[in-house]
Parts: sequence; structure tokens; C-alpha cells
Amino acid sequence: MASLVRKNIFSFLLLLLCNHQFIYAQELNIDELSIVKTWLDDNGEEVLYIHVEGACNNYDSKNEFSKFGQSSSIRIKLKNRKGEKVFNYENPTYNSTLMLYSDAIWLKEYDWLQAVFIPIFYCSAQHGAVMPLSYIIIYNNNIEIVHLRFQCKPGVFGQCTPAFNKTLIAGELRDFPREIQNDFLNYINEKYTSREDLYPNHMTFKQKKYKDYNLGSVSFVEEGSYPQTLLNKVLLYIESNNCKLAQIYLKEFQYLYVNESDLVNISGFRTALSNKKINYSTDSEINFITAQQYIEKGDFQSAYQLVQQMVIKVNNKNSDCN
Repeated sequence: MASLVRKNIFSFLLLLLCNHQFIYAQELNIDELSIVKTWLDDNGEEVLYIHVEGACNNYDSKNEFSKFGQSSSIRIKLKNRKGEKVFNYENPTYNSTLMLYSDAIWLKEYDWLQAVFIPIFYCSAQHGAVMPLSYIIIYNNNIEIVHLRFQCKPGVFGQCTPAFNKTLIAGELRDFPREIQNDFLNYINEKYTSREDLYPNHMTFKQKKYKDYNLGSVSFVEEGSYPQTLLNKVLLYIESNNCKLAQIYLKEFQYLYVNESDLVNISGFRTALSNKKINYSTDSEINFITAQQYIEKGDFQSAYQLVQQMVIKVNNKNSDCN
């Protein structure tokens, strides 16, 4: 029986990897963030929905600090063959808002069941020597949240050390296997060592210390937020005529990199901010090739303009997306 389950899991993982539109989607609006993750384990196909109201994600250009004084909350819904499990967390303070990054979520398998570790960061202009971090941990339909504190030195790269009682944290996770407790505390000690780790941006999790972490048998594909990655994903879903996912990734690109004047603004990337008119052909193959060339050259302004026109055309053809 066990071998049959393993065979079915392997087959489904191959299906997921070959058709990753079922694996992951993320949508970012100015103050909301939605993430969907899917995997397969001994509980069958599991789908995790995450929605954050009042998201900050540390993008000063979007004037997120103006949201201080408003509520910020996260809603988790887990669906599998056992049913649905819902968990809600509302930020108890109003001088900070919640940050959540899909790249920061990590999974590890224990006894053919995936444990999901979801870090919640706090966006505030008033962080002092003590910085907060919360974690939602999910395993075998059990959902718990723990709150951590770190003592940090000044500066963006100021060193941080745990300022919480590890015994108390392990006690809060007593319903989870001891191995999960140990792995969680070890991960916390290894990864969160500076202010940048506790007050991250979307590039933080491209660092070597995060990329090298063994994620075990995680079944979803890379979820990069690089501009070229997002634009290529829009092209991918335009090509497969999936207008909804094309819209999602275009919206994420706009949220991260496009200002109010519809100009691409990417720190650290070579971009062309010309106002030249982008020629749009009715030949989709020419448009794809041209868009890919713009992306490869780092001309994200021209690539964005062309891809945006292509998404509009796909949406006009599909009534479900309007």
C-alpha cells in the first residue's frame, strides 16, 4: 500500500512540474497580497490559500507607510481530502503593517507529510533595537502561530540575535513532532541574523543562505520576483491562453516596478525609460520574439509596454477575464 502511495505521489509531482499553472499563483494589489501553493503528500492534494489585507511589503515608493493606523491581517485556508481548515491573524498594533513574501515560505517533509513555515514580517518606520517576527506553521491540518523577538544593532545590516525563550517556543509547538520544533529553531538561528533578514524586500530571499536551504520534496517551481522572471511568466501564460494568470503576473510586475506615470523603475537593473512608441503587430509570433528581445536586453520599459498590449488583446478575446 505504501509503495502505491509513493508511486501516485511521484506521478502527481511530475504532472505538477509539467503543468505549473496549478502549482503557484500570486497576486499583489496596493494593499492586498494573495498567494496559492499546491503540493501532494499523504493527505492527498493540498491547496494553501494565503490572503493579506493591509500588506506593506516595504515598498516606500508605493507610500505604504501612510497605511499606519489601519488594520492589517492575514487569512489562511488549507484544503485537502480532510476538508477545509481556516486560520485568521490580525496585527494587534496599528503602527506597523504586515509583510509576507512567497519566496520566504519554506516547506519540509516529515513522514510523507509537508510542513509549511510562513514567516510574517512587520513593516514599520519605528523599529528600534527590538524587531518582531511571527511564524505560522502548518502540519497535518494543524495550524499554529508563534511570535518571536530579536535584539538588533543599528544599521540595515546590524547584527540580530534571538531575544525569546526557545523552551517557551517549543512548548507552543508541542502539538508538532519534535523534529519540526528542532528544525524550526535551527532555521531561525541560521537565517535571521541581521535587520535586513527581519525587514526584507523581495530580493532578500535570493541570498545564498536562503537559496542553499534544503527544501526537501517541495513540489512547486521557482517563484522569483525578478522583473525578467515576471515578464517571461506573463508571456508564458499569454502563449497558453491563460488570461487570468497572465493578469496576475502583470499586476505583480506593475506593483513592484511601475510608478504612477506608468514608467518602469527598477533599482539595480538597466532599464530604458524612453517614451518611444512600441509597434504592436497582429502577428503574435513577432510580438513574442520582440518582447523576449527587450527582456534579454534589459529594456524592461519597452518589454512592459508590449506585454501590456498583448495582455489587453488576450483579455478582449476571453470574456472570463473581463
